Amino acid sequence: MAERGVVPNVHTYGFLLNGLCKSGEMIAAKVLLIEMQSKGIEVKDSIVNKLVYGYCKKGDVDDAIKFMSLMEKKGFEPSVISYNSIAKGLCKANRHEEAKTLLFTMVEKGVALNMFSYRMLIDIFCKQGDLAEAKRRLREMENEGMKPDVFTYNVFINGYCKKGLIKEAYEIRNEMEEKGVMPDVYTYNILVLEECMAGRVDDAKKVFDEMPQRGLARNHVSYTTMISGLSNKGRMEEAKRTLREMESEGIKPNVMMYNCLVTGECMAGKVDNAKKLFDEMPHRGLAQDAVSYTAMISGLVKEGRMEEAFKLFDEMPVRGLPRNALSYTALISGLAKEGRMEEAFKLFDEMPVRGLARNVVIYTAMISGLSKKGRMEEASKLSDEMKSEGISSDDNLDSFLKESVRSVKG
Repeated sequence: MAERGVVPNVHTYGFLLNGLCKSGEMIAAKVLLIEMQSKGIEVKDSIVNKLVYGYCKKGDVDDAIKFMSLMEKKGFEPSVISYNSIAKGLCKANRHEEAKTLLFTMVEKGVALNMFSYRMLIDIFCKQGDLAEAKRRLREMENEGMKPDVFTYNVFINGYCKKGLIKEAYEIRNEMEEKGVMPDVYTYNILVLEECMAGRVDDAKKVFDEMPQRGLARNHVSYTTMISGLSNKGRMEEAKRTLREMESEGIKPNVMMYNCLVTGECMAGKVDNAKKLFDEMPHRGLAQDAVSYTAMISGLVKEGRMEEAFKLFDEMPVRGLPRNALSYTALISGLAKEGRMEEAFKLFDEMPVRGLARNVVIYTAMISGLSKKGRMEEASKLSDEMKSEGISSDDNLDSFLKESVRSVKG
């Protein structure tokens, strides 16, 4: 540019810096900033904001903090935009306490919180479970003339739901409607999830059915949550009907939905129904994952269909799927129940080699299986090993082991 007689000005540099920061080329952006300063071109707050944003977008939040601190030492006063960018970056990195401290520091330096600052603070307090402080900030925000949006209210509703305070969550929903802020699909999804997790599937269904009545299109999350809730309660016909209803609305099922149905059928003891759904998945373009296989293995084991369970277990590595602790737990429990202790021990010993931690269910099954076979010395050894690994046994297991020892001695 200079060779052609075109002298770049602050706007030219601003345009170039904006492009570099958006593409994450922060070294080049920093070089350009130094060039600006060497030519005596005024570096405005908007330029500083761009670089802070660029660092944060790239995930280099610590570099953003260092850069802002450096610019402060040179006499620049960071704006709320820079503070918000860094606070957002810290939140993304789960450094919520640092983000909160940064925003408080901003206020101490005379920079007022804006809508986005308040939204982040409220979100942080809700995540930390301090709903009283979050609500105080909401009222403070309103007193400053800022109207909370649907995102802010959703943060509150989610915070109350995570604490199991469903009544308060509905009160917030009512408040937002009274203030002219209409709930969106995410508002309803949060409420449906909480009702399902609390086992109140009928209440969840009422909220779920209310969505289309309010002009809201239910999405994958809405349907997955409802199908999962119904499946967990063994209401499989309703769950499958909900799946069909979803498909009639043009939403294609995903792996998670099928996993919910497979798990539900297995929990209800309808393993053949589960297998049909499991086998149907690839025909619908859905690749079975480790969850699908583990659910199916557990269901088959409960029905005593060990060879079919092992067939699926052997398939997993061939399909590139990791065998998890749950699949091992199911098979070891099934083998121990049938008294096939040598096979159970083979899987038991294989777990730590594969980096899988053995749990109380596995130890209990092994100890029980050995005791029933009269192999009390091995059972006692496993009991001691379990305790040495910090795994607590329950009173029933200890009583069972003592009784078994007495039986053998008698």
